[in-house]
Amino acid sequence: MLLKASLDALRGELVALDPARLRWRPAEDAWCINEVVGHLIEAEERGFAGRIRLILRQDRPDFRLWDQPVVALARNDCERETADLIAAFVALRVASIELVQGLMPDQLLRSGLHPVVGALTVQDLLHE
Repeated sequence: MLLKASLDALRGELVALDPARLRWRPAEDAWCINEVVGHLIEAEERGFAGRIRLILRQDRPDFRLWDQPVVALARNDCERETADLIAAFVALRVASIELVQGLMPDQLLRSGLHPVVGALTVQDLLHE
């Protein structure tokens, strides 16, 4: 499963890097690697699995956008321990994998409404 493979690849890449590299910014307004991991956490919660759960609970829900730079700034992930960020992402991704594995065929066709791209089915989210 691609979700598991991407989790393993990300974890392998992150643990191989030293803390200074994980906090380094390639430009003043760019995210450090820790902030990218924080964004993946938010995207897993708010976007991918969060939207699937919302679709399963409600009939054709409206999805909310979030201000990603503002959330990244508030999270302050550049200063956090990478191991803590990895653990948080792993827990979310494992829960997402369990969620996806438990989906029934009819659930894949359920949808929600994204304010920019329009209707998105669970199947669309899985292929994103």
